[in-house]
Amino acid sequence: MVFDLKEKTVFDVTTIGDTIVVALSSPIAHNSKEKIGVKELTPATESKFGGKRISLDFQDADIVPIFRLLADISGYNIVVSPEVKGKLTMKLLNVPWDQALDIILKTFSLGKTVENNIIRIAPHTAFAKESEEAARAKESELKAVPLDTKIFPISYADVKDIEKSMKDAKILSSRGSISVDKRTSSVAVNDVASVFPQVENLLKTLDKPTPQVLIEARIVELSTSDVVSLGIQWGVSQTGGSTPFRGFSGLTPAPFTGKNFMVDFPASGVGAGAGAGFAFGILNSSRTEGLSLQLSALERLERSKLISNPRVVTADNEKASIMQGTSVPYPKVDVQSGQISVEYKDVVILIEVTPHITPTGDVTTLIFVKKEDILSETEIGGNPVPVTSKIESSTKVLVQTGQTIVIGGILRKTEKEGFSGVPGLMKIPVLGWLFKTKTTSEQTTELLIFITPRVLERT
Repeated sequence: MVFDLKEKTVFDVTTIGDTIVVALSSPIAHNSKEKIGVKELTPATESKFGGKRISLDFQDADIVPIFRLLADISGYNIVVSPEVKGKLTMKLLNVPWDQALDIILKTFSLGKTVENNIIRIAPHTAFAKESEEAARAKESELKAVPLDTKIFPISYADVKDIEKSMKDAKILSSRGSISVDKRTSSVAVNDVASVFPQVENLLKTLDKPTPQVLIEARIVELSTSDVVSLGIQWGVSQTGGSTPFRGFSGLTPAPFTGKNFMVDFPASGVGAGAGAGFAFGILNSSRTEGLSLQLSALERLERSKLISNPRVVTADNEKASIMQGTSVPYPKVDVQSGQISVEYKDVVILIEVTPHITPTGDVTTLIFVKKEDILSETEIGGNPVPVTSKIESSTKVLVQTGQTIVIGGILRKTEKEGFSGVPGLMKIPVLGWLFKTKTTSEQTTELLIFITPRVLERT
């Protein structure tokens, strides 16, 4: 038999029974960029098979000698289980040898293991049986090893959480057990000594200090004009010729340019009565540092009132609560005896903040705000009873550490009456009205809540 090859070609010759098999590889490329008969793949679509390319053509051939042929081509030692049998008909052109092997294994439901340069081929059931036997042997070996107990102190995490995590991780042997002591904040592991290094590695991951967040809140009452001068503008939307402001319902102020405002939010969808809800915003970081100075200046001029300035430190993902208010007496009548007792109900501003520190160091802040007010008084059974209102809202805001979240939209109108006139004469009974004038003024104030979360660095 004579082969007339037009180009230099790598080939392998082997025998299968009485048959001589010639495996032709790809022709040698004339240069590094030339690929004969194969479209060059981009890195994104490159095959996972990287063996030498071969061409095979078999008809009703025994698969065991084919594995021997692939061993000669690849340079690997291939060990075939006695359970592997079958005949194969296939024709493959210019494919990697390891892909040809993979196709044959899939066709006959075979598996393989690779250790150094030795490939073992056997049915999947054989490998599964080996794994089970190895597990039983290891279990028997472990049963012969005496158990030991080791105490692991826990510095930061909850020992009950540690216990659950260790059980879920399933790192203990079948004979192992774990117990916790909340009093000493420790975990006791009773198991073979070979398990302890895995337990230590897991505890290093779990037992870490929880980051702390300082929540600073300022509750300030300002006139609506001072709110704007402070640099806070709730967004504007045009509705039928009027211009309602979120948090300024019923007002028609001059239009703002929106420049140099620390907060500037659109109010699309906000209609009449929007002042009954809260408005949320974030103070730009470039203006946050001057916030305290501006509020202090307004307070010195008696144009603002700092109602409260609480601070609280909370752990990451733990809720912090801030409450400011008063208790109001409510009469309670006993139906049977007719006796009247007094119960107290809290009328408060409640702020609940739950911070979560992101991997980048920012703070995702879940905020719940509730504001209660006394509107008026009514009588029930001849006893005065206060009438209260309540509004509440929640939001989630992502801010940088040290940025300030502002909550507004809580309005209060007050009326003041006074007299002006000629000193002395205006105090004369009856005739004094000829020398004085009654004046009435109305002032609208807004309650602003500033919340600043700061991630505390460990020292």
